[in-house]
Amino acid sequence: MDKRQTRAFEGFAAESGPELLRIAMVLTSDPHTAEDVYQETLQRLAARWPRVDNPKAFCRRVMYNIVVDQIRARARRPRELRLHDEGERSDPRAADRHDSVELWPTLRTALDSLTVQQQEQVNASTVGGTDQTSTGDTGTGQTGTTPVSYTGPTTTQADKAVAYAYAQIGKPYQWGATGPDSFDCSGLVMAAWASAGVDIPRDTYEQWAGLPHIPVSQMVPGDLIIYDGEGHVAMYVGDGYIIDAPHTGADVERIPYDTSWYVDNEDGVLQP
Repeated sequence: MDKRQTRAFEGFAAESGPELLRIAMVLTSDPHTAEDVYQETLQRLAARWPRVDNPKAFCRRVMYNIVVDQIRARARRPRELRLHDEGERSDPRAADRHDSVELWPTLRTALDSLTVQQQEQVNASTVGGTDQTSTGDTGTGQTGTTPVSYTGPTTTQADKAVAYAYAQIGKPYQWGATGPDSFDCSGLVMAAWASAGVDIPRDTYEQWAGLPHIPVSQMVPGDLIIYDGEGHVAMYVGDGYIIDAPHTGADVERIPYDTSWYVDNEDGVLQP
């Protein structure tokens, strides 16, 4: 950032910091964790500051994604370590509580509530935006959430992943879902590649950290495009289109790669 951008960023942090910390507290219910989430969010914002049109919306989404990743990481921890962390090894009922899908019920309730509110207020400037269009077409002849028949090749693993993604068009977005009836963004691409016999990380941050990065000029169908400060992912399916599970209230859809929100928030391309 140049000096002018640095001053603008510092001004935003000073003005919006208390509000963002309150959101972090709602999400984490712990002051120390909330501070860590807040600081990491500001670091990601600083890295993208010149390109972020709505900093508050960006920060809210990044905080949400950070905490979602914490929930997922906790769920993946070995059962005995989770019990040890809580000091409940001697309580047999603790196993049932921690192995339940209702991990951290208070936090999940807060996340779900905040997400519903954000879909109306934030998604216009986060995933997809308000200017998403379904104009123009090539190849299979349709865009949007109307089911599209895939007529491409199925010889390579990437081809099979693309064919799977096409078959999910029209299914609803659901946070944390990996199919077969609903998906979130990273769950969709993970399931698509799993159908081709390739295991990739579950969430966008692990995908960004663990998969090979390639230039956009080398992108081919099946590659993953990461967006929004590593908080969102879609699959490139060729002919200038992506398939994406965008957000709560929307369905898996095929849209032009050059849809404005996606172009403005693209972080990079990964090749499983």
